[in-house]
Amino acid sequence: MAVQVLGVVANGVEETELVVPVDLLRRAGAEGVMATPNAELEITGKHGI
Repeated sequence: MAVQVLGVVANGVEETELVVPVDLLRRAGAEGVMATPNAELEITGKHGI
């Protein structure tokens, strides 16, 4: 069974601080789930991405 990781992200997140850890965890075989405290499912990063 793969390790499961929960990542909590919110609007204004630094894109690199989200993408790099998720990439490394996936390469290591972990299953990641992203959650946000907002009602909407989409977030906007610090640089509008």
